[in-house]
Order: sequence, then C-alpha cells, then structure tokens
Amino acid sequence: MRWGLSLLLALVIVAPSRPVRTTANGANMPSWVPALLPTKEGELQAQLLQTSADIKTLKDSLSAKEVQLQEARVHVQEAQRNALDAGQRAMRLQAELDAVRLLVDPKQAAAMEQRAAEAKNQPVYDLAELYVSGCTSKEACPTFIVIPRVGTVTLGSDREAISVSFRHRFAMARTEVTVAQWRAFWNAPDRDYQPTGMTIDPCRWDDPAMSGDETAPIRCVSAVDAEAYARWFAKRYANRLGVKVESIGLPSEAEWELSARGGLYTEPYLWKKDLPLPERCLQSQFGKCSGGIRSVAGRRPNGYGLYDMIGNVNEWLASPWRENRAAIPSDARDVFSPTASMRVVRGGSYASMTDDGLSLIARSGSVKQRRDPYIGFRLVVRLVGTVDAGTPAAKPASAGA
Repeated sequence: MRWGLSLLLALVIVAPSRPVRTTANGANMPSWVPALLPTKEGELQAQLLQTSADIKTLKDSLSAKEVQLQEARVHVQEAQRNALDAGQRAMRLQAELDAVRLLVDPKQAAAMEQRAAEAKNQPVYDLAELYVSGCTSKEACPTFIVIPRVGTVTLGSDREAISVSFRHRFAMARTEVTVAQWRAFWNAPDRDYQPTGMTIDPCRWDDPAMSGDETAPIRCVSAVDAEAYARWFAKRYANRLGVKVESIGLPSEAEWELSARGGLYTEPYLWKKDLPLPERCLQSQFGKCSGGIRSVAGRRPNGYGLYDMIGNVNEWLASPWRENRAAIPSDARDVFSPTASMRVVRGGSYASMTDDGLSLIARSGSVKQRRDPYIGFRLVVRLVGTVDAGTPAAKPASAGA
C-alpha cells in the first residue's frame, strides 16, 4: 500500500505542467482541451474566402457586361447600316440616338433591329430641306421638307380610301409654328393685320398659360390669324428660300395627309395596332402620355422627317370642311374658297384620349374664326417647277429651327 502511494506521488511530481487558457465566460480551460467555439482567426478566414468568391463573381459579371456591350455595338452598326441602305434620313438620325441607348441598355437591341428592318421595307426618301437664307435666331424662321413626287396616289384606309393627284411639288414645314415664330410676326413693324372675330374665352395666345414656352406650338389662333401669318411670311421670306415659290399658306387636306403619312399610304396610324403605349408616346404627344403640350420636335419624326403631324396640337388647313371624306377633291391643291365659313382641322392634340382621334384619317371641321387652346398650324410652300430630292440644301449657320 505504501509502495502504491509513493508511485502515484512520483507521477504527479514528474508530470509536465500545461498552460491554461481562459474561455469567453472567464473559466480556465487547459489548452489541450478541444475548443468548442470558433476562434477569431477562423472567422477572418471565412470572411476572406467569401470576399474572394465575391470578387470572382464581380469579375465574371464585368466580363459578361463587356460581352453584352460588344454585342450592342454590333447591333448598332448593323442598324445604322440598314437605315443608311434604306436612304431614310429620319431613320439614320434615329439610329444615332438609339446607339447611345443601346450602349447603356443592350436589351433594346431587339427593338432597334425591328425598326431597322421596317426602315428597309419603306420607300427611299432622301429629302431636300429649305431654309430661309440669313435667318437670325431672333426671327426664328420655320424650315421645310420637300415632299417627294408621288403622282396619283391612294390615301386612307380600305374603308375610306381616296385617290388624289399631286401635279405640283411642295414643301411642308418641319414643325408647327411656334410661339417664338408667331411672336416675331406679332412684333414685326410690317405686320398689317389686326385680329378680329370670335374666340373661346379666355383663350388668348398671349396669355402666359398659352405662350409661356417659346418652343411650344402657338395656339389660340384662328384660321384667319394663321393665314395672316402666312401672307406676312411669304412677303418677307419667299425670295430667301433658294427656290421659285408659287405660294405659301396653310396646307390643303390632301397635302397635309400625304405629308403626315410619311410614306405609309394606306395605314390607319403612324404606329402598329398593338404597339405599347410608351412606344406610341415616343412618336406622338397625346392624352395618355405624360404631361400636356410639349415643345415642337419633342417626339420622333415621321418617315419624311416631319414632327408632330399627329398629336401636340390640331392643325388648321386651307381646305373647306366637307363632312364626307369621299368629297375631298382629286386635285391635291384644293384651293380653299374665301366664302367657306368652316375649315378642316386635322392631327389630334395633346388632349386626344382615343386612338380614333389620332388616326391618319381622323378629321373634323371648325368655324374659321374660332380660337382654341387645342388648335395651331403649320405652313406649306408650293413650288414652281421641280426640286430634285436627294440634294439637301446647305443650312445657314444662323438658321432658326
């Protein structure tokens, strides 16, 4: 028994001492006892591994984005080439705009491809533009697009088609007459016109609510007012357009519809039937789009490079009102009768809420002295002789919009 106790005591004396560590709760625990909680070092190692994985994911994502951008550039180049092959001035400009959008959002490539394909299927128009030589920014002169020769053409839908003969050349104003352009007329020392006649109270063009934006279309002007502007413009600028001018005035109904269609002779709308609202609002400003009236040329042009032929404001025309569309004369000139009390109004406005009101065949008539917040106008220049399409005039450095 004594020998056993001595051996046990000897083992205790010779056993090496072991360090101890303090646990999170303050208790002493030998270091050779396995730790049950993760150490700080382990946590850092786990974070490092996760960060490395995140960096790899980010690199992969950036590589994918670069591939998408490269694909977008290819789409842009192809779309621009298609538009160029089609000879579509408006489509070429649109391709340049879409190029920027595509590089930001490659998902738009499919829509761009569709528009480019549609451009290739449309007629080729490379149109001459007419500018007022030496026009200053203060004068704010309109510019005009020479509409291509068409001869006799069928306009309208299958249900309401009409055959019209165009024996003359004409150029349509790119935009509706703006507040700035009207103000230049109103303040001109050679204005010899004083408005009279009926109005819709309180519709006055000089009301800040109507004319606060100089780039918006003028409204609250009657057909009689618009014709006075046309006479003044012709007297002052006809000999500065670089072509022989026969007359300047409001468009006839046939001239307006041919121009509004931009090459789409029998389509009911500027857009396809099922085109989503956001896409339609890129082409026209009407009641279902955000906001009210907008600056001219704030939406996409049509196939001829004309803006706001549909939407923004209705437009006064020279033609007398005929309730039956079939009664529109076959001669596109359709010179108005001074005795006609009502004129044609076309194009729809920023307040139009239905597709019918924005149709290319939608039409209405109004008393020519009426001044309305939803009606404006644009000019047409009828030409003597011919102007070759495909030879755009050089734009003077000081030319207005």
